[in-house]
Amino acid sequence: MLTDIGVSSILGYSSSMIDNNMKTLDPDASYTKRASTFLTLMGDEAKMQELAENNPGIVDAVLGSKRDQNKKVIITTPDYEMPAYLVYPDEIKDDKLYPVIMFSHGGGFELWDFSKYESFCANLANKCDAVVFFYEFRKAPKFKFPYGVNDTFEAYRWIINDANCALWNLDSSRIVLAGDSSGGNFMAGLSIRILEEGLKSPCGVLLLYPSLDVSRSFNYSRLAFSGLEEGAPVFVDDFRYLVSVSNKYLEKPEDAYKPYASPLIMLEGLLEVDGFDNPYKDYKAKLSLPLQLPEHLICVPQVDSLRDEGKMYHAMLRILGAKSTLIEYKGMFHGFTLADIAFYQAEECINDSADFINRLFYAD
Repeated sequence: MLTDIGVSSILGYSSSMIDNNMKTLDPDASYTKRASTFLTLMGDEAKMQELAENNPGIVDAVLGSKRDQNKKVIITTPDYEMPAYLVYPDEIKDDKLYPVIMFSHGGGFELWDFSKYESFCANLANKCDAVVFFYEFRKAPKFKFPYGVNDTFEAYRWIINDANCALWNLDSSRIVLAGDSSGGNFMAGLSIRILEEGLKSPCGVLLLYPSLDVSRSFNYSRLAFSGLEEGAPVFVDDFRYLVSVSNKYLEKPEDAYKPYASPLIMLEGLLEVDGFDNPYKDYKAKLSLPLQLPEHLICVPQVDSLRDEGKMYHAMLRILGAKSTLIEYKGMFHGFTLADIAFYQAEECINDSADFINRLFYAD
């Protein structure tokens, strides 16, 4: 919840600022503006209750989109009818083939859906003149690992299908995989699986504060922002939360070492150094070196227990021969890109992401 962000919380706004933001919640305001403002109130139950009672139509408008640019499709798999959304830019050209940003959302493998990310997807679609492909994987704890991993793979197979691309004006030669938090886990694992299985490769991978190691190992950021120290501030994804996520997502802790559960461990297993008996060698990806993975951009906030696994993944990619760029955003917290109305660093990160994607899509 946003209330767990502590001193960095959006709900740390002054009352007058919240009141001013609430005044923008009118049916004629843009969807992006209303959704962003709505996010500033999430977690404050009293204000949300007041908003719902006084303005039920506005709440419905925010939670249920009226964007004509969004197209819903159903991806049929052997055991799941998977909803997915194609988010087009505001100005659609019927004769244009659009590059695709395949996006996997966060929420600890358990929470959130398209309604929470719709504004974010529309923003990215417009900045990149691309279609954002948002799919609804099955969620924990009802559907534990590897359901979400397999749904992600089926969604990618759908997006590279020539018939689907022709129907929806999509260019399967220009795809970027993107995901935040647990969605970053799925996208990192997918990029490995695509290479292992010899499928059409994406242009690049964008990971926003990704969860890349679901084992219960320690690193500096997991301890520094654990919330376990007496008098420590409350963090979005403290150690208690990470344990809760692990318990809900995995049938048993050992599943963290299975293929695609922890992409970082899969890369760590590839590392070969004379005199070093790699403890992860039995869990390594089935890839040869140097790695032929697509170029990565990894964005991490400074105040995030997942920060260091993002940094470690970046380091492993580079050591193993893949191209990767890491950007750290000072003072930011887990999930900060969804708060672009409140923090300039969030908008900066979204712009950095769009610049990365545009360079891959539109390079000469």
